[in-house]
Amino acid sequence: MHSPISKSLLTCGCAVLTLFSWTNSAAAAHDPDQWPSVVDPSKTAHFVSVDQFLAPPGETWTETLKVLDGGDQTTARIALRNRVGLKATSS
Repeated sequence: MHSPISKSLLTCGCAVLTLFSWTNSAAAAHDPDQWPSVVDPSKTAHFVSVDQFLAPPGETWTETLKVLDGGDQTTARIALRNRVGLKATSS
């Protein structure tokens, strides 16, 4: 049988680990106004920027993809961190 003290220590330990993981994940998030650091401008890529905010990082990057809308794939414009985004509204 576990003592109340060991249960308290276990609870505190779990709380600290949870807080630590939240802190680290927030710090690791990239700036939404910039391409992530793992982007390789020398590679060939096709992408979409909903509000045309992000420019291609290299000459071999082309903005040729589209978010489909209509039929069974409907979208609606939303604001995300003061940026225009698209939300899928079909079920």
